[in-house]
Amino acid sequence: MKLTAAPALFLLSACAVAVPFETSRTTTEAVSESAPEGAASSPADRAELAFRLASLAREDGDADALLTAARLMLNSGTRAASLEGGGLAPVGGADPLVRAWANEAVLIADADPAVAERAEALMALAPRGIVATGLGNGPLRYVQRLDMGETLSLGLQAEPGRDSSVAAIGDGDARLALSVRAGAASVCTLAARTTHRVCSWRAAQAEHDVSLRNAGPLSSEVMLLSN
Repeated sequence: MKLTAAPALFLLSACAVAVPFETSRTTTEAVSESAPEGAASSPADRAELAFRLASLAREDGDADALLTAARLMLNSGTRAASLEGGGLAPVGGADPLVRAWANEAVLIADADPAVAERAEALMALAPRGIVATGLGNGPLRYVQRLDMGETLSLGLQAEPGRDSSVAAIGDGDARLALSVRAGAASVCTLAARTTHRVCSWRAAQAEHDVSLRNAGPLSSEVMLLSN
């Protein structure tokens, strides 16, 4: 599914991951306890796990956990994207989100040499997840912070007759409202109740409009996923 957009999103997906970094029991257990059974069994679940781990790592001031989250995202099979000409385009070279998280880990650790060395090694790695096969490319991923009350509006092109989905995940206590329209018809409308909203439908036409709003109570980084 092709996205054309006004600034703000992330898309994600797939792969098995190796995690060599140690994390604190507090951060790791918090993620495990809050994740549903079999949480990392799908591409979207794996990307969400990395995103949630990064959020908790910041709360705990845990540099190792943040490096682990960066590696999870790097190996998720998703492709980093940027906004170009109102649409999302794959980013070549280093993954900007992974690089940002690795640099943030160094800051959290007060430039500890051991953490800095691991961060540099991580930023030099190539993704190990499946980002392209004979069946197509891995999903795009784009991240943006939405202030309280801010709305992201974008255009989306789906393939008629095929199942489509859009998911949005926020950090912290954000309440996200997600809606999808096909012309004048409402395809999906989800009220702002939780940090995780998913719309799934079988597309009857190509052109769709997506609206994502952060109802607060705080600003939030939001990850948008789509197949």
